[in-house]
Amino acid sequence: MVDTVWQPLWVIGADGAIEYANEAAGRALGISDHADLHGRSSHDTLHAFHLNGTPYPAEECPIVQAARGHRKASGTETFATAAGHRFTAQWRISALPGHQLRLLAFHPQRSAPPMPSSEAGALPSVAVLREQVARSFRDPDLTPRRLAHDNHISLRTLQAILARAHASPAALIRRHRLDHARDLLRSGVPPRAAAVEAGFSEPDTFTRAFRREFGVTPATYARQVGSGR
Repeated sequence: MVDTVWQPLWVIGADGAIEYANEAAGRALGISDHADLHGRSSHDTLHAFHLNGTPYPAEECPIVQAARGHRKASGTETFATAAGHRFTAQWRISALPGHQLRLLAFHPQRSAPPMPSSEAGALPSVAVLREQVARSFRDPDLTPRRLAHDNHISLRTLQAILARAHASPAALIRRHRLDHARDLLRSGVPPRAAAVEAGFSEPDTFTRAFRREFGVTPATYARQVGSGR
C-alpha cells in the first residue's frame, strides 16, 4: 500500500529508525534507491541541522515528540535533500494499529524557506559566491566546506543560499573545472595535465565527471578535437 501512493511515506520504528520508505520519499530527498533509506535515523535524515547550521536535537523535533508519544500530529518543518537543498514540507504522523510503528507522510513545498533574520545581513549573495568559485576553482583544495568556511557560514547555509538559484556548491565548482578542462583539451593539453590545471586532484575523479557531463572520456574527447584541427 505504501508503494502505491504518490506522497512520500515512511514507517518509523520504536528506535526512531526508518523501517520502510516508498519510492516517492526517495525522490523527494534526491535518493535514487529508496531502499538506502532503510535503517537510517528518521530525524537526522530529514533535518539533522537547523538552517543556520546548528544541530537540531531530536528532542526538539515535533515529529519525534509525536512518534514517541504515540499520537497523531501534523505540522510544517524544513527538510533537506541528500544534496543539502532545503525545502518546506507539511507533515503528518499517525500510529499503525497493533505495532510500535509510526507512519510519516509529508508533502514537499519546493519554495525555499526564508533565511533567519539574524543572519540575513551577513550572508554572501549568490553572485558573490559564483565570483569566488570562478576565481578559485583551480585550487584542488576548494571544496564546499572550504567555501563555507571562507565566508564564515555553515555548509548548510551555503547550500541553502545557492539552492535559491537552483545550484549547489559542489556542482558549481565541478562545472567550472569541467568547462576549463574541456577548453584545455581543445587547445591540445593532455588529459592528465588538463585535470591538474582545472583543479581535479584525482585523474579518475576527473575522468568519471567528464564522462558523465560530456558523454566521452577526456582522452576520447582530446582525440576527437585533435582530429578536427
